[in-house]
Amino acid sequence: MAGFTHLFIPGSTNIPEEVRQAMNLPMEDMRAASFPNLTLPLFEDIKRVFKNETGRVFIFPSSGT
Repeated sequence: MAGFTHLFIPGSTNIPEEVRQAMNLPMEDMRAASFPNLTLPLFEDIKRVFKNETGRVFIFPSSGT
């Protein structure tokens, strides 16, 4: 991995270059018109994970800062 600077937390982790390349996907823009198409199908799965039968699921997109 010479020539690449990465931050691996916690601790140093060696990742084979072919794995790193496989994970190299563009980020989804939370402000894009296509964002609901990405998130809406997840709501039913989230309800199932949290065993939520009556509540409403929502995603609060933010910068995290």
